[in-house]
Amino acid sequence: TEKDLDCSYSTKEKTIKVIDLPTLNPIPDIEVCSGSKIDSIPLSGTNLSSARWEYGSSVGLTNGVASSPLKIPSFIAKNGTSTILEKEITVTPYNEAGCPGTPQKFKVKVKPSSDMKDIDNISVCDGENVSQINFVGFVSGTTFSWEVIEDGNIGLSQKNGNSSFLPSFTATTNEKTSTTKIRVTAANTDPALAVCPSVTKEFEIK
Repeated sequence: TEKDLDCSYSTKEKTIKVIDLPTLNPIPDIEVCSGSKIDSIPLSGTNLSSARWEYGSSVGLTNGVASSPLKIPSFIAKNGTSTILEKEITVTPYNEAGCPGTPQKFKVKVKPSSDMKDIDNISVCDGENVSQINFVGFVSGTTFSWEVIEDGNIGLSQKNGNSSFLPSFTATTNEKTSTTKIRVTAANTDPALAVCPSVTKEFEIK
């Protein structure tokens, strides 16, 4: 006998979704002083799902990825040199499929702060000579000023000055122990760096 042939068949459909490549809007350049906090940087564009940034570690921005929220987190700008440090940051956008778009670049320029070397406290005996104390800055063009903010009458006749050193003197005291506290301010006269805040440090002579 002849058997009936089953000629039935089934169909399946598959959808292929083509996602447009992402775009990233330009990011403004940034110029700050070392030690300044840079607020978070929002990222925007089209078909943008995430973004990756890199090459900013030398100015304080570690490499990272943002998805939700789409922003580069805030960070503290740093510059360990004595000159202006400029770094170009690359930000690459990605769509939901992980496809990259054209990167955007922006610059972070960090000016060095007028920082200075720490000054150690000094302990001397009555009648002992205190040698000249020099103030050392880390940035070229740094100027110094100093003033006595707590006077222990230790023989330092000059109470303030606009010099890079505290002059030598002979220590004296009418009490068992006398202490004088001195504040030193470092600033910068270079017009390109003068916008950065001055730095103050204090030390004691006992």
